Amino acid sequence: MNPEPSRRRVLLAATAALAGSALATGCATTEPASVALMTAGEGSAFLPYGRGIAKVVTARSGIAVEVRTSGGSNENLGVVEREPMILGTAFLGSAFEAVNGIAFAAGRRHENVRALFPMYETSFQTATLRSRKLTRTADLDGRRVGVGPTNGPAEGYFRGLA
Repeated sequence: MNPEPSRRRVLLAATAALAGSALATGCATTEPASVALMTAGEGSAFLPYGRGIAKVVTARSGIAVEVRTSGGSNENLGVVEREPMILGTAFLGSAFEAVNGIAFAAGRRHENVRALFPMYETSFQTATLRSRKLTRTADLDGRRVGVGPTNGPAEGYFRGLA
């Protein structure tokens, strides 16, 4: 049995979660049900993923999903913490830090965030020129290393390795 959730199950879970949150706000109004979904900026994996979820959920439930761009996981977690009717995409590592009040969350535990489903697993690769003769992560000590966007998940993971 495949431990990974099927695409169908993920979409059904997203539809149910979005429907429930939109209905909760829609009970007191005659406005059409809608919900916002924080993603990340152009060029990110979160933005097309969020657009896809929005399209499916809107088509299957009639709930309008407004996709919003953002600075990514850390910003999304902060918005979701403050605004209960907004959903957001986040790397699991960033969510762990937010819930525990560590790293970027610096002593402020995010107690209002909830996970709906994992989007995908994140892998990291390292590459170097063969001529540098670097064979272990420890060989990077004292060297200049690029790890992606500032405050992004890779930066946090690589700081943890240091």
